[in-house]
Amino acid sequence: MGEPVSDPVLPDPVRTELRLRRPQTGFAPGLVRRRRLEERLSQGAAGRVTLVSATAGAGKTSAIAAWLASGGPAGSVAAWMTLDDTDNDLPRFWADLITALAVAGALPAGSPLSELAPTTGFGAAELRGVWAGLAELPRPVVLVLDDFHQVTDGAVLDSVEKMLDQRATNLHVVISTRTDPALRLPRQRLLEPEPGVLTEIRSDDLAFTDAEAAELFDRSGIKVTAIQLRQLLDRTLGWSAGLLVCEWRPCHWKRPTSTPASPGSLVRVVRCRTT
Repeated sequence: MGEPVSDPVLPDPVRTELRLRRPQTGFAPGLVRRRRLEERLSQGAAGRVTLVSATAGAGKTSAIAAWLASGGPAGSVAAWMTLDDTDNDLPRFWADLITALAVAGALPAGSPLSELAPTTGFGAAELRGVWAGLAELPRPVVLVLDDFHQVTDGAVLDSVEKMLDQRATNLHVVISTRTDPALRLPRQRLLEPEPGVLTEIRSDDLAFTDAEAAELFDRSGIKVTAIQLRQLLDRTLGWSAGLLVCEWRPCHWKRPTSTPASPGSLVRVVRCRTT
């Protein structure tokens, strides 16, 4: 395999289109439909915000994409935005977010958001126009902000926080990130008395259970003993990417070490070979 192509060589419109496209996922042989995560995400969609926070490779993006591919919340439309460092610019962030809503078909005819074109002069007055447009969404919208850890700019973070505070009736925001964002998310719990305003899904929730891991290998035609399965789960901590490595490459397990491996040291603990 050659070196991966870096993002800067892509024309800007193409790069933007790729970032606003929901990752495609299906339930092909070898993949497991994780209904407990789908149910958790659907329950969260009844509130305002879902935070999916876990390390790289934990399966955040695939879990959210699979949930939406299975139908997501009934009657809803899904808009997807994969963030990168260019979104540390207030006009660019909101231009991309509004475009993501338009691409998903979430904006009704005549929506003020359709006419809004964030520029260098984008500020408080324009943001109020955004809030007004979001308040007029005619049907439930799930807005996924993937790779939110890329956003570090204070103005952008503050604008997202204000968006969440607006409590738009038909908007549910899913924030997927490697680290907890610098947002006052606990504030969301206090805005309304009912439970479920903020749903949190973390590494332990994303980790494969014994039954899910067994199904993964079974559907892939790879036979493992109960002991081997337990060793693999102990060593990968149920880490999605680690299990998939060994699903692709039948593995030879050694006796478990006394200390479980971190995901980053997977290759030193689980020795796999291509057959």
